[in-house]
Amino acid sequence: MMPESASETMLKDIIQGPSEVEWRYEMRRECQEILPNLLLGPFQASKSLETLTSNRISHIVCIRDVKEAFSVRPRFPERFKYLVLDVEDNEEQNLIRLFPDAKQFIDTAISSGGRVLVHCNGGISLSPAFVVIRQTSVSRRKRDDEDDSDDLRCKGPDTIR
Repeated sequence: MMPESASETMLKDIIQGPSEVEWRYEMRRECQEILPNLLLGPFQASKSLETLTSNRISHIVCIRDVKEAFSVRPRFPERFKYLVLDVEDNEEQNLIRLFPDAKQFIDTAISSGGRVLVHCNGGISLSPAFVVIRQTSVSRRKRDDEDDSDDLRCKGPDTIR
């Protein structure tokens, strides 16, 4: 068997994650720091005061299906700042309309030194979508700020800005 090349190792790290990060199935019930000061997790993580304080959470984005409002709700409103977004967890839901408020809440919290947990019920659909949309927006803005030449920008009809 031939040793892995550097590019194969890099590709493996991209697909499977770095080898020093050991993900276990049980971690699906925990919150994970996805980006500095931005954590993602299921509702179960948001119910544990110990989890929230040990992760130094200051702000929580609670994304819930309207039908789950009775159970998926802020548990510690006196301890943390919450943004609650009521949605319908289906393919027809327009999440884009909710994104500006979520992004502003997250960005304000992080810029003031806070740490944000973004969660939905299972932590596998709605909350990851918001984290990805927020990071895409931040990356695009950073890229736009670095690119001060209008000649280099794509102006095609498929460009989303």
